[in-house]
Amino acid sequence: MNHSKLLLSLALAVASTWAQAESERGVSVAAELSRPEVIARYEKEAQPKLVCAEPASADALLQAYQGLASHKWSRSELGCAALYGFQLAQGQSSNVELAFGALVTQIDYLDLLASEYEGLYAGPETSAELRLRWKQARSQGQALVDQLEPLAGKTLEFRTLRATFWMASTVKESNPIEAATAAARALPELEAVVAEKPETLGGLPLMLLGRMTFLLPEFAGGDPVRAIELLRQGVAVNPQDMVMRRWLAEVLISERQYPEAREVIKAAIAAPVNSAEPQAYADEMRAMAGLARRVKDEAMAEQVAQQRSRFLEAHPYLLARRSSASFGHGGADPFTGKEAD
Repeated sequence: MNHSKLLLSLALAVASTWAQAESERGVSVAAELSRPEVIARYEKEAQPKLVCAEPASADALLQAYQGLASHKWSRSELGCAALYGFQLAQGQSSNVELAFGALVTQIDYLDLLASEYEGLYAGPETSAELRLRWKQARSQGQALVDQLEPLAGKTLEFRTLRATFWMASTVKESNPIEAATAAARALPELEAVVAEKPETLGGLPLMLLGRMTFLLPEFAGGDPVRAIELLRQGVAVNPQDMVMRRWLAEVLISERQYPEAREVIKAAIAAPVNSAEPQAYADEMRAMAGLARRVKDEAMAEQVAQQRSRFLEAHPYLLARRSSASFGHGGADPFTGKEAD
């Protein structure tokens, strides 16, 4: 008798039974967590995490907003900035500049939350918190869009931000039809802005349109060659934008234009750090390391990784997160749901 084969068969049988039991347990747990009353309970427990301090005066509210709006590494701090900006804009309904800033903060907040959805399994408590935060940001952002429309609806800046919000707000907690509808609405808006003034908001419409024409299928407007031209133009408009450079390298690699992709990566890692966007820099340097490996340049990949590591050590409050910026202000891609690198 072959005892080894017998033991192997027994081990496989036990493993199969265990795997089936674990699978059934996983399904039962998922089913339990999807029950409306269970979701409601977790959301009720998560609600206090969304509470922000209440500044004592309008000046204190403005100071709190301005102090937290750049904290794109903390969902609680950026969430409070988004709330404060919304409250300020609602209180001064004719102040277009303030409402613009508040809408940008909501987009930043959605972008940060999208990246946190992409993290390791965090349990139903954190999932409930993220869901509540997402709903709040989407609701407040839409209210700001509605507020700005009659005041600045024809301006290129508003049309760019509105298109950005449409896409950012459907990355999560939306079905594929809603996300596709948002992209279909945004595409002609961005085309119009790029045709008239491509440098609007530091080239943001160039970056968004370039990424869309890369990711969309050909029948829906996809065109990688045009995407490269748009992103090259975007880098020329805003050389400090690491998101723009990363997407240019991404598209070049997809089109097997490896020499130019290497040059884009080299230029990116040599560019001065944008002190106003430290989180975006940390995120995009991680993506650049992955892109360097895709062009088979391990030495460059190691250089980028070490440069990023030193930067994170010098800025310990930043997130060493998996996902990177989607909308140029710091998630998973809005069309694929996957990380760019």
